[in-house]
This record gives sequence, C-alpha cells and structure tokens, in this order.
Amino acid sequence: MRLKSKTLSRAITFALVMSANAALGTGLALAQTATDAPATDEEAADDATALETIQVTGSRILSQAVTASSPVMEIQAEQFKFTGATRVEDLVNQYPQLVPTFDSFENNGATGYPTVNLRGLGTSRTLTLIDGFRMPQGANIATDISIVPASLVKRVDILTGGASAVYGSDAVAGVVNFILDTEFEGVSFSAGTSGFRHNNDNSFIQGREAARNFDFPTGDNGFDGVSNNIDMAIGSSFADGKGHAMAWLTWRKNEALFQGERDYSSCALNAAGTSCGGSATNATGNFYVYQPGVFGSSASLNPDGSWQGAYGDPYNYAPINYFQRPDERYSFGSSLKYEVNEHFKPYAELMYINRRSAIQVAESGTFFTPVGLECGDPLVGS
Repeated sequence: MRLKSKTLSRAITFALVMSANAALGTGLALAQTATDAPATDEEAADDATALETIQVTGSRILSQAVTASSPVMEIQAEQFKFTGATRVEDLVNQYPQLVPTFDSFENNGATGYPTVNLRGLGTSRTLTLIDGFRMPQGANIATDISIVPASLVKRVDILTGGASAVYGSDAVAGVVNFILDTEFEGVSFSAGTSGFRHNNDNSFIQGREAARNFDFPTGDNGFDGVSNNIDMAIGSSFADGKGHAMAWLTWRKNEALFQGERDYSSCALNAAGTSCGGSATNATGNFYVYQPGVFGSSASLNPDGSWQGAYGDPYNYAPINYFQRPDERYSFGSSLKYEVNEHFKPYAELMYINRRSAIQVAESGTFFTPVGLECGDPLVGS
C-alpha cells in the first residue's frame, strides 16, 4: 500500500506540474499574441502611402471664407514683399473686391488722400478700422488710410459682406480692418526708391501727333516719376511683459509725372486710339462773326493776324495733366498699453499725418465772351 501511495502521490504531483506548465504556457502565448499586434500595425503603417497637403491653386486666398458666417478675406504682411508695394493703398487696391480710388495716379477729381471702396459702392459706405477700432475721418466722410504704418501691418481683414447690422450704415459695403503687430519687439528700418523708364518710340501715335502739329517727346525718358519712402519702427515690452510701448515714423515722396512726358499720352486720343483730339477752343480763340440770317458763322484768328476757319488748331490739353501727382507725406504714431490686472488694461494711441499733394487740370476756354472791335481797328483791316 505504501508503494501504491507513493505512485499515486507522484501521479498527482506530475499532474499538478503539467497543469501549472499548461497555465504558464497559455499565459506566454497570450503575452506573445499581445506583443505581436503593434508590430502588425507598424507594418501596415509602413505599407501606407503618405499623402501631402493639397492646396487649391485656383485662389490665392488661404482662408476658408465659404465656411464663415460672413465672407472674410485676409491679406498677410508677406504680400508687401511679394508685390513690392510700399504703401498700404497700393497693396489693398490690387484685389478685385476693392475699387482703386484716389491714389497717386488719380488727378481730376482727386481728394488728395487714398481711401478704400468695396465693390464700387462708395468710400463712405466702406468702414475702415485699425485693430477693430474706428479711424478718424478725412477731409470728406471717407477715411484716409495713408495713416496706417505699412511696416507694422500684420494682416488686413476684409469683410466683403454687408455689416451694417453690426457696425452701422457706414458698413453697407463691408469692413476693412488693418491688424497691426501690437507686440512688435526691436527696431526695424527700411528705405526704398522706385520710378519709371520709357522709350518713346511709338511711331503710330507720333504720326498722329505730328499731323496735328502737337509736340511730343522722343527717345529714352530716363528715370522719372521717382517715389521715395522711409519706414522706421521701434517697440519693446516692460514690467515683465505686462506693458508694451511702440512708435513708428514714415515718409513718402512722389515726384510729378506729366502726360506730356510720354509719346502715347501727349495728345488726347479718341476712344479707338487712332487719332488725336483736342479742345473745341484753341490758343488764339475762336470768333463767331455775326451775319444776319446765318447761324453759327465763326472764324479763328491765326498768330500772324490772319483769319481761318474755326477749329483749325484745337488746343492740346493733354500734356499738362498729371500722370502721377506730386505727393509728400510725413506720419508718425505711438502706442502704450499696460495690464494692471485681468480686468483693467489701459492703453493710449497717438497718430499724426501731414501730407501735401497737388492736382492740376488743363485750362478751359472762356466761352461766349463778347468782344467789340471798331471798324477802323487794324486787326479787322488785316
């Protein structure tokens, strides 16, 4: 019985050991299965094709304006570098939503300062903001945007939909908000000069001008219509970042450029551009000779005192009109802000601009001015 007892004991012990090994083997198998799963995912990731970001080239506007409650277009500061613009008005007027108004190339009817005009609905219907605050009005109702420092523009937000419900009737066309870099640190300085150069070799137009005895330039004009600009800015934080101070200074000067300095604009071309026109009056004047029963009898006086039919030499009013108006401006500004606590953040801003510009249009004839001459006057006898 003792032998059988040992045999049974050994059998039970062997069974328990085998059971433990089976349990341990199951655990190892489960552990092995658990560690194999991530390896399978990594292999799948290695086999997957990496897709790059797809950017639609049909539009240069990167913002998702179609998903916004109101369509908003953004103009980033980098656009100044891409376009070469040094003035704020030159940059924003390049976009189709804005109608160029009163820039340096506007002469007849210009107010002397640039504005923004969304969709051509009028400058008084486009609200202009700086950092979300209204800007002071210019000489007219519209705002002078030349006061905006180009060197500190971070971006320009253009709300192209009507926003009169939020801002009032001056935002019927939309809102243009200039966002400045109010956390600017350091010192920046930039200067530039630009101009035009043209070779007057348009034989077609010159032939038309010669046929009318009009003067016109020939050859290379050289470097003219020069524009110079200087921009400076300085900014720094203080009081462990609670406060920030900033100041800027800009200077712009455009030289005058006349239409008479280009062969293609030295005369008033007709709509088709095939012939030179002129004013109905000429330098020596036209005279209506009174003849009873004859309507519209007129004659023109030549410089040598002889007479000819009216409108023989029309006055060429094109050369003295501006292509580019002379313009000079100085502007400076400063800002100061300080965070006293989370609920009290006082700030102060100062902006100043002084600009001088000129417009010039050709002289107009003095129409229907009575002139009395005695019969014995030598002028009549000639």
